[in-house]
Amino acid sequence: MEELKVLKPKALNQFIKEIKDIKQSSSNRSIKLNDNFIVRARNKIGKKVEIEKNKIFSSKYEMGKYLCNKLSPVDSSNLLNLPGLWNWFSYLWFDQVCPIENEKRKVYQISRYIYDSDFRKYYRHLILSSWFIYENHKKYSKVMLYNPVYQVGDMHEQLASRQDIFTNKNLIEVAYNLYWDENNESLKTGATSKNYDGNVRRLIEVSFQLDLTYDLHVMSADDILSLLPSEFNAWK
Repeated sequence: MEELKVLKPKALNQFIKEIKDIKQSSSNRSIKLNDNFIVRARNKIGKKVEIEKNKIFSSKYEMGKYLCNKLSPVDSSNLLNLPGLWNWFSYLWFDQVCPIENEKRKVYQISRYIYDSDFRKYYRHLILSSWFIYENHKKYSKVMLYNPVYQVGDMHEQLASRQDIFTNKNLIEVAYNLYWDENNESLKTGATSKNYDGNVRRLIEVSFQLDLTYDLHVMSADDILSLLPSEFNAWK
């Protein structure tokens, strides 16, 4: 077990440099930060919380669920105001967010590992978004968090990047009901494809249209589903 920690600015700067170096050199090496610049988080959150350092997650959904349970004693607003904590998580689970494939690490945009408090960008952070999306939508978050830990899928991008959509719990439940196959535990074929009628992009477009007449935030998922045009019938 590992007590929650926070990366101080010097450790963060080193971490960013190391990630960029690994990406540029196509290396598969690990990262070791200076322990003097990593401090325990208990002074920031007022509690001692421990995390399994070697915990392996099959998906971002499983990661989000785990973190939601572990971090439940801490006020979520405090966690959102601790970028050093989420950057430390990226360091702690670096082998999962930057796995080695074909003898080199898969390294994407730096925003997937380094926290940005801008709501337009927060969802890109692999670990923070897994926790935050699960925290807000529980089982219905599966439609966004089904990917491996190191990936951000198109459904995640479409739903989590739009504040009006993401904050509407009933609309996320609608997306789950339409596009998630509970029997096969997978996204339905074509859910994010522009080639299929009633895909998630159309759901977003239609929801914006409906919101001009209806208050979708107070309507149940079933009521919203009943308003959708016929192109969505095949998904129901």
